[in-house]
Amino acid sequence: MNILLAIIIGYLLGNINASFILGKVFKGIDIREEGTSNPGASNAVIVMGWKFGAATFLIDALKATVAMWVVKYITNGNTDLVVLAGVMAMVGHIYPIFMKFKGGKGIASILGIMVGLNGFIALVLYIAIVLGTVISNYLILGEFLILILFPVAVYLLGYSNFAVALIVFACLLSTYKLRENIIRTFKGTEQTLGSVLFKKK
Repeated sequence: MNILLAIIIGYLLGNINASFILGKVFKGIDIREEGTSNPGASNAVIVMGWKFGAATFLIDALKATVAMWVVKYITNGNTDLVVLAGVMAMVGHIYPIFMKFKGGKGIASILGIMVGLNGFIALVLYIAIVLGTVISNYLILGEFLILILFPVAVYLLGYSNFAVALIVFACLLSTYKLRENIIRTFKGTEQTLGSVLFKKK
Protein backbone atom coordinates (compact mmCIF):
# COMPACT_ATOMS: atom_id res chain seq x y z
CA MET A 1 0.00 0.00 0.00
CA ASN A 2 2.79 2.44 0.89
CA ILE A 3 4.55 1.60 -2.38
CA LEU A 4 1.41 2.54 -4.31
CA LEU A 5 1.08 5.77 -2.35
CA ALA A 6 4.69 6.70 -3.08
CA ILE A 7 4.15 6.08 -6.80
CA ILE A 8 0.89 8.04 -6.98
CA ILE A 9 2.02 10.99 -4.85
CA GLY A 10 5.29 11.33 -6.74
CA TYR A 11 3.78 10.97 -10.21
CA LEU A 12 0.90 13.37 -9.64
CA LEU A 13 3.14 16.07 -8.15
CA GLY A 14 5.48 15.61 -11.09
CA ASN A 15 2.59 16.41 -13.45
CA ILE A 16 2.51 20.03 -12.25
CA ASN A 17 4.31 21.80 -15.11
CA ALA A 18 5.75 25.12 -14.01
CA SER A 19 6.79 26.45 -17.41
CA PHE A 20 3.35 25.76 -18.89
CA ILE A 21 1.55 27.44 -15.99
CA LEU A 22 3.89 30.46 -15.85
CA GLY A 23 3.72 30.87 -19.61
CA LYS A 24 -0.08 30.83 -19.61
CA VAL A 25 -0.52 33.08 -16.58
CA PHE A 26 2.16 35.72 -17.17
CA LYS A 27 2.83 35.63 -20.92
CA GLY A 28 -0.36 34.25 -22.40
CA ILE A 29 1.57 31.60 -24.36
CA ASP A 30 1.75 27.84 -24.59
CA ILE A 31 5.42 27.00 -23.92
CA ARG A 32 4.99 23.84 -25.99
CA GLU A 33 4.49 25.99 -29.08
CA GLU A 34 7.49 28.26 -28.48
CA GLY A 35 11.26 27.92 -28.66
CA THR A 36 12.34 24.29 -28.57
CA SER A 37 8.76 23.23 -27.68
CA ASN A 38 10.04 21.54 -24.52
CA PRO A 39 8.07 22.49 -21.38
CA GLY A 40 11.11 22.67 -19.12
CA ALA A 41 13.36 25.25 -17.47
CA SER A 42 15.80 25.59 -20.39
CA ASN A 43 13.06 26.48 -22.85
CA ALA A 44 11.49 28.79 -20.27
CA VAL A 45 14.79 30.74 -20.28
CA ILE A 46 14.85 30.85 -24.07
CA VAL A 47 11.23 31.96 -24.43
CA MET A 48 10.52 33.97 -21.27
CA GLY A 49 13.93 34.95 -19.90
CA TRP A 50 16.15 33.81 -17.04
CA LYS A 51 13.82 34.93 -14.23
CA PHE A 52 11.00 32.69 -15.44
CA GLY A 53 13.54 29.98 -16.20
CA ALA A 54 14.86 30.14 -12.63
CA ALA A 55 11.33 30.05 -11.21
CA THR A 56 10.51 27.05 -13.40
CA PHE A 57 13.68 25.25 -12.31
CA LEU A 58 12.96 25.87 -8.63
CA ILE A 59 9.36 24.67 -8.85
CA ASP A 60 10.32 21.61 -10.88
CA ALA A 61 12.98 20.69 -8.32
CA LEU A 62 10.59 21.21 -5.41
CA LYS A 63 8.05 18.81 -6.89
CA ALA A 64 10.43 15.92 -6.28
CA THR A 65 11.57 17.22 -2.90
CA VAL A 66 8.03 17.78 -1.61
CA ALA A 67 6.95 14.33 -2.83
CA MET A 68 9.82 12.83 -0.87
CA TRP A 69 9.01 14.82 2.26
CA VAL A 70 5.36 13.75 2.14
CA VAL A 71 6.22 10.08 1.68
CA LYS A 72 8.89 10.28 4.38
CA TYR A 73 6.20 11.47 6.80
CA ILE A 74 3.68 8.84 5.72
CA THR A 75 6.14 5.92 5.88
CA ASN A 76 8.06 7.00 8.98
CA GLY A 77 11.22 7.59 7.00
CA ASN A 78 11.37 4.55 4.71
CA THR A 79 14.29 5.64 2.51
CA ASP A 80 13.51 3.29 -0.37
CA LEU A 81 9.96 4.60 -0.66
CA VAL A 82 11.15 8.18 -0.26
CA VAL A 83 13.52 7.72 -3.21
CA LEU A 84 10.75 5.99 -5.17
CA ALA A 85 8.49 9.02 -4.66
CA GLY A 86 11.19 11.39 -5.89
CA VAL A 87 11.92 9.31 -8.97
CA MET A 88 8.21 9.02 -9.76
CA ALA A 89 7.93 12.81 -9.52
CA MET A 90 10.65 12.94 -12.14
CA VAL A 91 8.79 10.43 -14.30
CA GLY A 92 5.65 12.54 -13.91
CA HIS A 93 7.61 15.61 -14.97
CA ILE A 94 9.05 13.92 -18.06
CA TYR A 95 5.91 11.97 -19.01
CA PRO A 96 2.93 13.94 -17.61
CA ILE A 97 -0.40 12.31 -18.32
CA PHE A 98 -2.14 15.70 -18.37
CA MET A 99 0.15 16.94 -21.17
CA LYS A 100 -0.01 13.85 -23.38
CA PHE A 101 3.21 12.47 -21.85
CA LYS A 102 5.35 15.30 -23.28
CA GLY A 103 7.24 17.00 -20.46
CA GLY A 104 10.70 18.24 -19.48
CA LYS A 105 14.05 16.48 -19.30
CA GLY A 106 14.34 15.87 -15.57
CA ILE A 107 17.49 17.72 -14.50
CA ALA A 108 15.62 19.93 -12.02
CA SER A 109 13.91 16.82 -10.69
CA ILE A 110 17.28 15.13 -10.18
CA LEU A 111 18.45 18.09 -8.11
CA GLY A 112 15.19 17.99 -6.14
CA ILE A 113 15.78 14.31 -5.41
CA MET A 114 19.24 15.16 -4.09
CA VAL A 115 17.79 17.70 -1.66
CA GLY A 116 15.10 15.29 -0.50
CA LEU A 117 17.57 12.46 -0.01
CA ASN A 118 20.71 13.98 1.46
CA GLY A 119 21.57 17.64 1.96
CA PHE A 120 25.31 16.91 1.92
CA ILE A 121 25.09 15.19 -1.47
CA ALA A 122 23.02 18.09 -2.77
CA LEU A 123 25.53 20.70 -1.61
CA VAL A 124 28.58 18.92 -3.01
CA LEU A 125 26.96 18.13 -6.34
CA TYR A 126 25.48 21.61 -6.67
CA ILE A 127 29.05 22.90 -6.44
CA ALA A 128 30.08 20.33 -9.04
CA ILE A 129 27.40 21.39 -11.51
CA VAL A 130 28.25 25.07 -11.07
CA LEU A 131 31.98 24.46 -11.54
CA GLY A 132 31.41 22.16 -14.51
CA THR A 133 29.13 24.68 -16.17
CA VAL A 134 31.31 27.74 -15.50
CA ILE A 135 34.56 26.06 -16.58
CA SER A 136 33.08 24.59 -19.78
CA ASN A 137 30.60 27.43 -20.46
CA TYR A 138 28.07 24.73 -21.38
CA LEU A 139 25.04 24.03 -19.21
CA ILE A 140 24.77 20.50 -20.53
CA LEU A 141 28.26 19.52 -19.32
CA GLY A 142 27.47 20.60 -15.77
CA GLU A 143 24.22 18.65 -15.96
CA PHE A 144 25.94 15.58 -17.38
CA LEU A 145 28.48 15.70 -14.56
CA ILE A 146 25.62 15.49 -12.05
CA LEU A 147 24.11 12.49 -13.84
CA ILE A 148 27.40 10.64 -13.48
CA LEU A 149 28.30 11.65 -9.91
CA PHE A 150 24.88 11.30 -8.23
CA PRO A 151 24.58 7.48 -8.58
CA VAL A 152 28.21 7.08 -7.52
CA ALA A 153 27.66 9.22 -4.41
CA VAL A 154 24.51 7.32 -3.44
CA TYR A 155 26.34 4.02 -3.81
CA LEU A 156 29.41 5.13 -1.83
CA LEU A 157 27.25 6.46 1.01
CA GLY A 158 25.77 3.01 1.52
CA TYR A 159 22.16 3.40 0.41
CA SER A 160 20.24 0.23 -0.40
CA ASN A 161 20.59 -1.51 -3.76
CA PHE A 162 16.97 -0.59 -4.48
CA ALA A 163 17.64 3.11 -3.87
CA VAL A 164 20.82 3.02 -5.95
CA ALA A 165 18.98 1.26 -8.79
CA LEU A 166 16.25 3.91 -8.73
CA ILE A 167 18.82 6.73 -8.89
CA VAL A 168 20.67 5.01 -11.73
CA PHE A 169 17.38 4.64 -13.59
CA ALA A 170 16.52 8.32 -13.05
CA CYS A 171 19.92 9.49 -14.29
CA LEU A 172 19.83 7.22 -17.34
CA LEU A 173 16.34 8.47 -18.18
CA SER A 174 17.45 12.08 -17.93
CA THR A 175 20.54 11.32 -20.03
CA TYR A 176 18.27 9.83 -22.69
CA LYS A 177 16.10 12.95 -22.68
CA LEU A 178 19.22 15.13 -23.00
CA ARG A 179 20.62 13.18 -25.95
CA GLU A 180 19.90 15.97 -28.47
CA ASN A 181 21.65 18.52 -26.23
CA ILE A 182 24.67 16.22 -26.00
CA ILE A 183 24.79 15.91 -29.80
CA ARG A 184 24.52 19.69 -30.20
CA THR A 185 27.38 20.14 -27.73
CA PHE A 186 29.68 18.00 -29.87
CA LYS A 187 28.58 19.99 -32.92
CA GLY A 188 29.22 23.28 -31.09
CA THR A 189 25.63 24.47 -31.47
CA GLU A 190 24.39 23.96 -27.90
CA GLN A 191 23.51 27.13 -25.94
CA THR A 192 26.22 28.32 -23.59
CA LEU A 193 26.11 29.67 -20.06
CA GLY A 194 26.74 33.17 -21.39
CA SER A 195 23.79 32.99 -23.77
CA VAL A 196 21.52 32.17 -20.83
CA LEU A 197 22.86 34.76 -18.39
CA PHE A 198 22.66 37.57 -20.90
CA LYS A 199 19.33 36.59 -22.38
CA LYS A 200 17.22 39.73 -22.50
CA LYS A 201 13.59 39.12 -21.70
